[in-house]
Amino acid sequence: MEPKESYSRPDEEQNASMLDELMLKLEPMEEAEVMEIEGEINNYEEEKDLRKRNKKLREKGRKYKTLRKNKTTGKYSYANENNERKLRPTCESVLCKKVKNRFCNTFNHHDRQEIFSNFWKMSWDMRKVYVSCLIKTKTTQRPKNDNSSRLLTFEYYLKKGMDGKKLDSSRNK
Repeated sequence: MEPKESYSRPDEEQNASMLDELMLKLEPMEEAEVMEIEGEINNYEEEKDLRKRNKKLREKGRKYKTLRKNKTTGKYSYANENNERKLRPTCESVLCKKVKNRFCNTFNHHDRQEIFSNFWKMSWDMRKVYVSCLIKTKTTQRPKNDNSSRLLTFEYYLKKGMDGKKLDSSRNK
């Protein structure tokens, strides 16, 4: 049997010389190539920041930009600009005017504006809790048929004034 050769770690001088040889074999990068790579990194960071910024603006109900795909090149760019959330006109539904338990018209413009502005000042999680508190779920009273997929009915309310009395409102608000 032949004796096995023992492996010895190269010393620091050998490491330095091997590193120098490798560096000589590598072609130096042009300054333009370095700038291009750095630019790609910066563009990626800017893109990430822009997405975060747009998400925050969208959640606050402000004006933000959306991505659109270019049909010819297939690339995405920020082209569309969505407008900020605005208070819509009061419900003019004939049903709401006829039915006595709908209180759409009891909310004047000032009340509606206050609800609207307070809602959009809330954080996303607070809004989810707020909306869930104003919606009441009930089982359907008369299902159309036995295998109906709709099992629940939603009732929508809005709070009026400081007393916080819940008043029934239409779904379209």
